Amino acid sequence: MKRWYRSIFIFLLFVVRAEAVRFLANSDLHVRTEDNDQSVLKFKQFGQMLNLVNNAETNPIKALIFAGDLTSNGVAVEFNLLKQYYLEPLEALQKLGVSTLLCHGNHDHIEHSIFKTPPVLDYIKKAYGSTHYSRNIDGVNFICCEEYPTEGNYKKCWCPGTMSWLQRELRAIGTTAPIVIFFHYNLVGPFSDWWTKEAKDE
Repeated sequence: MKRWYRSIFIFLLFVVRAEAVRFLANSDLHVRTEDNDQSVLKFKQFGQMLNLVNNAETNPIKALIFAGDLTSNGVAVEFNLLKQYYLEPLEALQKLGVSTLLCHGNHDHIEHSIFKTPPVLDYIKKAYGSTHYSRNIDGVNFICCEEYPTEGNYKKCWCPGTMSWLQRELRAIGTTAPIVIFFHYNLVGPFSDWWTKEAKDE
């Protein structure tokens, strides 16, 4: 192949690979049986997210992330409301090619024992195969690490070994592909003290 042909080919390949993959992220829906200011705000935000998805014609939004605390207490009645007002519209979007990526938060199992899987976690397990999972969307690797990546010191039997699993996933993906890691607990700022500095550093 002549050099200038090769240069054009490499340039076109770069342009194709550089196309943006757009996604939206939200967290802490805290669906409950009685509305409060937060639940009203979150439902309004959800409607705005759906509007953005439906009106993004030239550069479509490919994924919606909801990073935990989908319910306030993890009980069945809250999950049923979550399913009616959030999950069913999201399932309809998935049929149109928009991926939904969910993870659980600490509130999603607050009223459950370790011997019974809470409904939010059960839904996530059935939808994604596990409560931690990865999905490749148009060349971008989205990795869900549940509440946060940890190993061996977790009190809930449904979340063992997330850190070692994450390490295996990252080795398999390599160092050149784009990666988005998401989980419930934030690293910095307000409400970031739910986990230790040592766990964050790790």
